[in-house]
Amino acid sequence: MIAKLARKLLGDLWHQFGWRAPTLVLLIILAGSFEGVAISLLLPLLSVLGVTGGEEAHMSLFNATFARIGLDMTLGTVVALIATIIVLQYSSVIAQSWLSATVQSGYLRVLRQETFRRVMHADWPFLMKRSVGGLISFVTSETSRAASAVYVVVQLVSAVVTATIFVVIAVVLSWQLTFLLLAAAGLVAALLHPVLRWSRALGAETSVQHARSLGWLNEVFSGAKLIKATAAEEYVAQRHNIIEDDLARIQRGLLLQPHLLRVVFEATGILLLLGTLALASRFFYLEGGVVLTVVALFMRLYPRLGNVQHLVQQLFITLPAVENLERLNRELDSAQETIGQPDNLLSPGDIDIRDLHLRYDERPVLRGIDLHLAAGGHYAFVGPSGAGKTSLVDCLLGLVPSSKGNICVGGVPMAEVGLANWRRSVGYVTQETVLFNMSIRDNIAWSNLEASDAMVEDAARRANAHEFIIANPKGYDAMIGDRGVMLSGGQRQRIGLARALLGNRALLILDEATSALDSDAEQSILGAIRALRGKLTVIMIAHRLPTVRFCDRIFLIEEGQVVEAGGWLELITKNGRFSSLLEAQGMP
Repeated sequence: MIAKLARKLLGDLWHQFGWRAPTLVLLIILAGSFEGVAISLLLPLLSVLGVTGGEEAHMSLFNATFARIGLDMTLGTVVALIATIIVLQYSSVIAQSWLSATVQSGYLRVLRQETFRRVMHADWPFLMKRSVGGLISFVTSETSRAASAVYVVVQLVSAVVTATIFVVIAVVLSWQLTFLLLAAAGLVAALLHPVLRWSRALGAETSVQHARSLGWLNEVFSGAKLIKATAAEEYVAQRHNIIEDDLARIQRGLLLQPHLLRVVFEATGILLLLGTLALASRFFYLEGGVVLTVVALFMRLYPRLGNVQHLVQQLFITLPAVENLERLNRELDSAQETIGQPDNLLSPGDIDIRDLHLRYDERPVLRGIDLHLAAGGHYAFVGPSGAGKTSLVDCLLGLVPSSKGNICVGGVPMAEVGLANWRRSVGYVTQETVLFNMSIRDNIAWSNLEASDAMVEDAARRANAHEFIIANPKGYDAMIGDRGVMLSGGQRQRIGLARALLGNRALLILDEATSALDSDAEQSILGAIRALRGKLTVIMIAHRLPTVRFCDRIFLIEEGQVVEAGGWLELITKNGRFSSLLEAQGMP
């Protein structure tokens, strides 16, 4: 699994960064090689200093190498060569560190951008089934943990390459001593295996708990007003304490593991090193200079072996995040919605809905809907909750695919119109208008990059919003706060209506857009809507029936079917199901 993950991450680096990836590997190899050569030069240095003797067999190799490059083996030459190699080594380390930081930060940026883009391009059924907190966790913490795996892999490759170089040099000097020391290192690795398994388990639990925490915080902060209004502060604080207790337990394990690894590794490593040297001196003839050089190599190698253990532990911790992102990407691949680029905003045209059926998880939601909506008319979808009104609008917007039937716009099937063209031609206002912590101007022009100040003001006038906007000292530049908290409910809805009217729209959909407003605010919105008659098609979804009395045609939907249709007076005189609903709402 570790090798597979390393190959995947290195492959991603090659795909995204091209020549930078192999250059990084080359710098890692150079840094390790320079360090290994510098340490091996201890043997000729000790020889020219006269500290040791009897290493003629090994010194012949160095003598031949010095002669080949035209150097005399003197103290000054050996010291100068060691110094030069050390300068080259640390120059390689600096270059490697800079390139590694560039690659790792770039990988995180690309990973977050691509994950966010893929989530945004997922179809509506996929998004309906995912929690907001879970998606936020994927885009933020899971991508960060997955990107940290790149850092771990790069460091792991560096440690393994350097360790390999050191071992090769040590084998050349004394394969017997090297074998004993490597056997000791293998024993230490076996002792640490249970700790690494614990790391993997903690890594998986970290992903779950982070998603849970972000989901809870998103729900709490979204419902802050309800919490304050109902004195529920202590309740949510206690619930939050439970989540934080679980996170603290995981964090305690994550913080303990590196120290546990270090203690086990260093304590057992030192004891095994001493035992190995004792065995080697008893059963093998070892030259003093060779022993010092091999021990020096292993003194530099041993921390790297410890670092390898630590890096493998970190890899086990980050591995669940990588696996979670891979699983999400597989789900996103099957849920990607291709809508294209808008290239032709539509003019108002007749909308024909023919024999429309929709099922959710084998449950029928819409059954044989047939509607004709003439261009420029005003229409209403009414009926009890769960009747299928919003589902019908979702089909009309192309958010969910129908099980049967089709929708034509201006006589052209929606598939041929193009979802991007169609959706850009539709204005959409919901019961809770989505506003952003930006200026009024930016909220009205949101996502419309071509909107001029004149277009923004015209949309605000048509939404009956211009007067209250200019009454603010900062006018259209006034900030509205998070989710429009600086505005009243009616003002928020009028800003939302202005956004929906900005530009050339063919259809305006209002999904319970006035249900939460007082009478004055509702009449202001309805007045703006009535003024649009003949200019664009309007569909209103409403529970309060009097709000749709001015509509040209009202469709009563129950259990996924249109059970009554007609104008206001026509439906009242029928004395049918519509009249019964009207009486239930206190209207004679």
